[in-house]
Amino acid sequence: MPEVRKIVEESKDLIWLGTSHNGVFKIENITSKEPRIVAFDTSNGLPHNSYNLPFVIKERFLFGTYKGIYEYKKNTNKFEVVKDFASNYFNEKDQIYQIIESLNNQVWLFKTNETIHEFILFDTKSKKATFPLRRMGEFDAYQCIYPENKNVTWFGGPDGLFRYDASKPSKDSIDFNTKIRGVYCMNDTLFGGYYGFDSENKKIEKQQSIPEVIYKNNNINFEFAALSFDNEKENLYSYYLEGFDRGWSDWTSESKKSYTNLYEGTYTFHVKSKNVYGKVGEEDTYTFTILPPWYRTTSAYLIYAIGAVMMVYVITQLSTRRLKRAKEKLEAIVISRTAEVVAEKEEVEKQKKIVEVKNKDITDSINYAQKIQQAILPLPDEFNKVFPQSFIYFQPRDIVSGDFYWFYPPHKMSQNHVYLAAADCTGHGVPGAFMSMIGNTLLNEILNEKQVYECDAILNQLHNEVRAALKQDIAQNTTNDGMDIALCRIDLDTLEMQYAGANRALYIFRPYVAGYEFIEVKPNKFSIGGFQAETSRQFNAHTIQLKQGDTFYMFSDGYADQFGGAKNKKFMVKRLQHELMGMQHLPLHEQKLLIDQLLHDWKGNTEQVDDILMIGVRV
Repeated sequence: MPEVRKIVEESKDLIWLGTSHNGVFKIENITSKEPRIVAFDTSNGLPHNSYNLPFVIKERFLFGTYKGIYEYKKNTNKFEVVKDFASNYFNEKDQIYQIIESLNNQVWLFKTNETIHEFILFDTKSKKATFPLRRMGEFDAYQCIYPENKNVTWFGGPDGLFRYDASKPSKDSIDFNTKIRGVYCMNDTLFGGYYGFDSENKKIEKQQSIPEVIYKNNNINFEFAALSFDNEKENLYSYYLEGFDRGWSDWTSESKKSYTNLYEGTYTFHVKSKNVYGKVGEEDTYTFTILPPWYRTTSAYLIYAIGAVMMVYVITQLSTRRLKRAKEKLEAIVISRTAEVVAEKEEVEKQKKIVEVKNKDITDSINYAQKIQQAILPLPDEFNKVFPQSFIYFQPRDIVSGDFYWFYPPHKMSQNHVYLAAADCTGHGVPGAFMSMIGNTLLNEILNEKQVYECDAILNQLHNEVRAALKQDIAQNTTNDGMDIALCRIDLDTLEMQYAGANRALYIFRPYVAGYEFIEVKPNKFSIGGFQAETSRQFNAHTIQLKQGDTFYMFSDGYADQFGGAKNKKFMVKRLQHELMGMQHLPLHEQKLLIDQLLHDWKGNTEQVDDILMIGVRV
């Protein structure tokens, strides 16, 4: 049986129970032999299952909770947060322990949180609240409230029994002053709480003159107090030094303030206070002047001005003589150099035109190479016809790319197999583009002419062909160019996938009831082509049975190696895996847009460091 903390009767046959940790219960037909019990918890709109205490206020069923006040709505059978009932006087972290209706349209509330326990007296008509018991300090969390009549209310709890009488004057409306108790300069006292005595031997309370402080004593300390003595430790202060601070300080319990190394000038210190009731007292002020140091006085500036004028005069005379002599020499040099400059300018213009022509020729050649490379790459329509749910994200760093993708459609073979590869050649730009065209050509030859169809055998053959094409099998040849590649073959009838990789992994995301399973198929840790220390290099094939709804990705290292972010670091493989997992619910064309946006946000103004290629397919 749950621990019941509060019981409220709605009608003769219906009661509400608030529990410690088991939500709220409604018991219907309580007088019958078979009462009906209905349980409510967070699924019904309650913010928490602990300490939901029921109260009836003006025929409204309200519940004090750990996150303010909630109300039960019969039409929806749900609990909703109340925003028209004293909500301005507590926040979502307050536990409301008591809501007791008093007289004169007033309601008592008792709230508690990690820092304070206090009573609120809320007027339902004016929608305003007062805190008449703040002068008594903190109360224990467990309190009971009993309104005796329109003025008297009793409070009982572990702290004892208290009686509140609203007919007596409320101290929270009494005006009070803030008082500067002392102003100190180094070891001297500028102000000791009052300004001497008048002719009738009465204390002078208002400042009559502005004291002047020499510059070396420009450290000023203030002490102040609030003339409100209910729960004095809760008094708060705010201040600002006119001529130094930009505005009032935040409220603080500190009753002193120091200013050091003040510049010369006249300052006015303002201070105000706020008592335990939240009422702000009348401010107090004190004005004083910091005198400038001797070297910033008017006399000193006059001496500086006279000295500066004399110095400028002497320097001007000396400079005039020197300039006349220099002018004569310069005129002779200018005549001689003018002829040389004209000749040099003509030569520079000539060389500039030669460079511009050569640059245009080189750029035109590279642009034409881009057209050739794009013509070799598979057509997107042909790829999308086989894999409707797919994308190819291809972002060369330069005009031409060292990354390339390769697609071998099923109509070229007797079996219903399709081949797909993502390759990253050594380098980027023009050298990488040459390698990509070599790789693309060799892959087509291996399948068309040599009729090699197993993925591991294709990579073994590709490795030997690249080394032979680049003459890397000759001992004295130092060329170490090659490529990393992920290659897969998919049976479109059975969805059986065969994969082999050279330093390029295969990622698979498989949906299941609770989310997605991530599968990483690792490659061989060596490249196609390049230096080979071993006698023979053999690649391994992996067979994976794909399922409907599986999504797989092949990619170069350009995306993970891109620098960016707040600390200008690499994107990294782990972050790429995390981001791909987070977008598995999206169709592939939306994933491509998100991948592109993610790269641009990460890269920012940083330059792209490598070619980028990523292929995504959902079967």
